[in-house]
Amino acid sequence: MSKELSLLPLRLAAAAAVMGLAAPPAGAANPIEVEWFSVNPSFGDFNLPPCGTYNCGQTYDNTNPEVGPSLVGGLPVVSAGNPAGLLEGAGNPLNWWTPLAGDVTYEGTTTQSLPVMQNMFTPEGTGANDDSAFQTAIFFATLDVGAGGGSITFGGDDEMFLALNGVVVDEVGGVHPYGATTTYDVGPGIYSMEIFYADRHVVAAYADIQLAGAITTSVPEPGTWALMLIGFAGLGYAAHNRGRNDRLGSAIT
Repeated sequence: MSKELSLLPLRLAAAAAVMGLAAPPAGAANPIEVEWFSVNPSFGDFNLPPCGTYNCGQTYDNTNPEVGPSLVGGLPVVSAGNPAGLLEGAGNPLNWWTPLAGDVTYEGTTTQSLPVMQNMFTPEGTGANDDSAFQTAIFFATLDVGAGGGSITFGGDDEMFLALNGVVVDEVGGVHPYGATTTYDVGPGIYSMEIFYADRHVVAAYADIQLAGAITTSVPEPGTWALMLIGFAGLGYAAHNRGRNDRLGSAIT
């Protein structure tokens, strides 16, 4: 079992303890959980000007990556080349999914079924526009890939980064209209999947996540989260990932 798969339950422990983590809807096929955040338009890298004055429409991918392969504190890290000119700077984690007073607000955690094909306006993807805040989110699930393998297709408006077992393996980065997608093939096995989403530009916001082939997903129910938290805390993993837990816990207390 990968380290990221082992640490995954800890990231949501604070939220589960306070608000209760919803079990998948009855009869749900391929559930996926979503952590939702809203970002103040004044926060750096967001509320970009119209495309006539900003380099919209450019998609950064594995040939010219916007983020590197490693996650630091559970977050994507700006690539060494920083082709998008992100304000955090090369080598620094993106805090678009980190609760920060006055800048980034944790909205809640929900469970839904794949595929994901929806608008992404606050709150929690249910709004009509991004006039007051911008939506960011982390989609996550455990993938069980059977014989023959499968694939993950994703894209949207705007940023989407795919991480498997704690490593960013594919991305559709940049500020661009919906339409750009990529497909990543996976072989048989068990994977911890996270897809980081961010709407950074006015007008539209959309997420598209689809699985194909011999893939099923699962997410722990509330009781399972608690048991796993106790076990991993006893092994010392809680201290390893305490930074993100503390941020999430402070945002919802």
